[in-house]
Amino acid sequence: MPISVLKSWFKNATKERREALCKLANTSINMLWQWANEEKFASAKKAAEIEAAARKLGEPLRRGDISVTCSECPYYNEVTNRS
Repeated sequence: MPISVLKSWFKNATKERREALCKLANTSINMLWQWANEEKFASAKKAAEIEAAARKLGEPLRRGDISVTCSECPYYNEVTNRS
């Protein structure tokens, strides 16, 4: 499952990197943890915000790594060459 990328990133990121990402994406570390551990699922809109924040920080997170909806989208998979 693509959420494993987010889980791995969350596990390995420093507290400072997590805080920076959350600040830019206007979310909390608690929500990020819940998404990474599949306690809750991020919306496509929030996944896009996190992806934009991750790009600014040079982090390797993509919206399909954050949102199940995005990861299953045929258009997303076509553009990213994922299936």
